[in-house]
Amino acid sequence: TLLARASIALGQWESGQAAFEQAWELNRGVGVPDPASALAWAEYLEHQDQLDRAAAVLDEVIRSHPASAAARLRRAQQLVRTGQPKIAIEQALAALKYTGDPALLKETHAVLANAYASTGQRREAETHAEWIRTH
Repeated sequence: TLLARASIALGQWESGQAAFEQAWELNRGVGVPDPASALAWAEYLEHQDQLDRAAAVLDEVIRSHPASAAARLRRAQQLVRTGQPKIAIEQALAALKYTGDPALLKETHAVLANAYASTGQRREAETHAEWIRTH
């Protein structure tokens, strides 16, 4: 993953993607993928507009690490962007359950406010927006 990030930072997109691919396969080969490496890979895939592949990576991380608030938040963000706010709400609520990190909490409440608003649930949206204002 470090080699992939370094290659991308140098503008070497093809070698960066190849390094990410190799790191992901090695990561999966150990049985339980490392969430941090998987999140970096998913982020790269998102930036390359490979949303289906990024979603599959995040789903795999969530299956193997159900308490990964960062993976659940990232997946919720994807789901909101792709017009699936109801599923995003489920993922974001789970992320809230598994984190105490202030930055992650704030991002998760923002996703929830957005997702609830897009489903017409104004009261719930306002509850999460208010949480952001007060924290």
